Amino acid sequence: MQSKLKSSIAVLLIAATTSLAGATVASAGNFGFELHFGGHHSSPQFRYYNTQPRYHKYKHHSRKRCRPRKALKKARHKYGVRHSEITRVNKRKVVVRGYNYGHPVKLVFANRKGCPLIAYR
Repeated sequence: MQSKLKSSIAVLLIAATTSLAGATVASAGNFGFELHFGGHHSSPQFRYYNTQPRYHKYKHHSRKRCRPRKALKKARHKYGVRHSEITRVNKRKVVVRGYNYGHPVKLVFANRKGCPLIAYR
């Protein structure tokens, strides 16, 4: 009888806390909880867990190379190159050709983070 009473009190307690904190938890993102009865524990077990990643260490460190689209954007906006196109991409450089004031130009960007310009012809 006491175990049923403990279980019902635990369920009521969990229901009360989730209803009170429901609005704040819903905006927090991914979350979950578990409720276990029986097993090797004598009392009901409650566990709250957050499925959001704790550290975002892989999000920004994967971009260690110059993306060709970024090189094109940089050539157009920073150097004023019109009708630009990518002509070569290898492990060391990204080459962009286009026109500036009616004259053909060639920009060579290093294939590193940030796309630094290494040649302008």
